[in-house]
Amino acid sequence: GKEDARIHVTEPTENGTVPKASNATTLTNKFSSLSLNDEHRTLGPVRYILDATLNKLCRWLRIMGIDTVLETEEEEQERTKNGNFILFDRCRKEQRTLITTSTRLMARRECPAGAYCINP
Repeated sequence: GKEDARIHVTEPTENGTVPKASNATTLTNKFSSLSLNDEHRTLGPVRYILDATLNKLCRWLRIMGIDTVLETEEEEQERTKNGNFILFDRCRKEQRTLITTSTRLMARRECPAGAYCINP
């Protein structure tokens, strides 16, 4: 199973002084949804989808426990041969952040917001 990442937080006391580190509160970060404001919006864990050229990076992200999927061969063929960008639809449908090496892919109007272009 996944191990919990521990974050140590030291909060000031009522008189404004910060207690010693031994009195620090330990919080458990299980990469679950975090509440933002009081507007019932939540921010879940970041999920990624990588284009077919980033196979190795996808494997390493999975090893580190990050929710990552790779573009399927069918999606790549549709994109490269037919110009049908079902990868973009999948990003939106599964609420994933696209990571690609293609500047042409990033320049497309249909490219989802928040996508990353990296240098392999």
